[in-house]
Amino acid sequence: MAPQLPRLVTEVPAGDSHWVHEMKLDGYRIQTHLKNGVGTLYTRNGLDWSNTFPHILYALEQLPAQNAIFDGEIVALDEQGKSNFQKLQNSLKSKNDLSLQYFVFDLLFLDGKDLRDLPLLERKEMLAQLLKDAPPLIHLSEHIDGAGEDFYQISCEEGLEGIVSKLADSPYISGRNDFWAKTKCSLRQEFVIGGWTEPKGGRTGIGALLLGTYEKKKFRYVGRVGTGFNTATLRDMKKDLSSIEEEESPFDVNSPKGKDIHWVKPIRLCEVSFGNWTDEGILRTPVFQGMRVDKEAQEVVKEIAKEISSPDKILFKKEKITKQQVLDFYRTVSKVMLPYMAGRPLSLVRCPNGSESQCFFQKHISGKVPDAFNTFPIKEEKGPGIYLSIDSKRGLEELVQLNAFEIHAWNSHWENYMRPDQIVMDLDPGPGVTWKEVVDGAFELKEMLEDLGLESFVKLTGGKGLHLHIPVAPLYDWDQIKSFSEALALELVSRNPKKYVANMSKKIRHKKIFVDYLRNGYGATAVVPYSLRAKPLSAVALPVEWSELKRIKGPQEFTIDKALKKIKSRKRDPWTGMLKLKQKISILTPVKKMAA
Repeated sequence: MAPQLPRLVTEVPAGDSHWVHEMKLDGYRIQTHLKNGVGTLYTRNGLDWSNTFPHILYALEQLPAQNAIFDGEIVALDEQGKSNFQKLQNSLKSKNDLSLQYFVFDLLFLDGKDLRDLPLLERKEMLAQLLKDAPPLIHLSEHIDGAGEDFYQISCEEGLEGIVSKLADSPYISGRNDFWAKTKCSLRQEFVIGGWTEPKGGRTGIGALLLGTYEKKKFRYVGRVGTGFNTATLRDMKKDLSSIEEEESPFDVNSPKGKDIHWVKPIRLCEVSFGNWTDEGILRTPVFQGMRVDKEAQEVVKEIAKEISSPDKILFKKEKITKQQVLDFYRTVSKVMLPYMAGRPLSLVRCPNGSESQCFFQKHISGKVPDAFNTFPIKEEKGPGIYLSIDSKRGLEELVQLNAFEIHAWNSHWENYMRPDQIVMDLDPGPGVTWKEVVDGAFELKEMLEDLGLESFVKLTGGKGLHLHIPVAPLYDWDQIKSFSEALALELVSRNPKKYVANMSKKIRHKKIFVDYLRNGYGATAVVPYSLRAKPLSAVALPVEWSELKRIKGPQEFTIDKALKKIKSRKRDPWTGMLKLKQKISILTPVKKMAA
């Protein structure tokens, strides 16, 4: 029976769901079948290993059950009582399984009844009764209820591999699914051996193993491991690998080169711990842990931790852009994006079913808040509201998890939220206005600001128009900033009333640009630089140089792919110096003269 498998995740599951947590054991997954009191031990890929662990099998046959199926792990315990894969390997080589233990964590069948549809905790209660007087080699794999993060931290401090978290009310479903999750203390997985190198110096046997994984049925080279072996292992490995040596490289992708390489048929597996992956997909600081014989080579793929739920969900239907691609986008732009939003109160546009489905605007945060979010109260008419800000890549990732891929920010920082430090002027074209007219309007407003001694920075909104950001010293209150921005809008209207309007009424906006100054009131927001928009296209609110603005074809020109190419090609941030600029406004005399 195909076993249930956990997904690799980066954080211990939490939230409203009821999770229980077990130690992640470092051994061989074994499913036990008792039929009329006679047992059979199966590996995870269906091999009969009854003769490999006769003492374990004999102990299981003493249980008070004639017909049952158990799921568990056979391990070797070290002096500290921790499961040790290397010790397990040594026990197998010596044909001595007296030191091995079987930890049982699930009960699938019992005396004619299929238990797989029962909730996990019910199955474990029945299992606990069955193992109450079990022989010493057989153990119930205990769990803790809740407090998963604390359990994970303690497990890592004790040098364990990690933990497995399971939904308490979930059924047993074969295959990898979201009901079970594994969180590892360090990276570790199986790899397929594709060759070895000659030893150097005084070393015997082999120098290093050449490792690979399968990717879309192609065998990809991922690095070599040359540490973690003892002399006996090196000698035995050389003898075994020589028996399957081949003339040509088995690697389809990134095959290594060298005169000292011996290629082998890719059928042997080993387990390796490692520090991380390089950008090129090569293992960092790998260490050999032992050989594995309980899995087929074609099953070995690069294990990638699941960071978000539903990574394949389509968020931008027209471009078929997934939630995972949105996550990757924000990871890539986080370095240039975070400085313009860190510390600012945020509001979110959340689209649970994609950009063209029902979306909603969220100002306040409630319930369980991710650790990467900073929360704080802000005074409002009906009392304080709880807002959030983020200042890390992890925070952006959590926003994507919430399907909050359009991000808006205040014009102030939360620690000094009564004193705005920027003005945002929005040029929003009405029906019949060309993009060229919007661009010309932006330059007209830029020139007006320069006459007042103020430098401005421009960004595509990813919607219909343009935003001009004007950094100011946090010396003015909201009323002063709003009055000044209104005066700017009215001055544009007075200069060309046929082109501009400062009234938000849609009835009078035909063939006119609405100069929206209302984004500068208390509690108002503007879309964050580099944010995606909840539009049919994955348009990015992209900061640009004034010098390139006239060459841009429209406010939605830069969708995800084009925006990433643009950002990577830049030699400098188009808003260089903006965050350090603390401009002062000559309030109020110049404003009154200008508005007059």
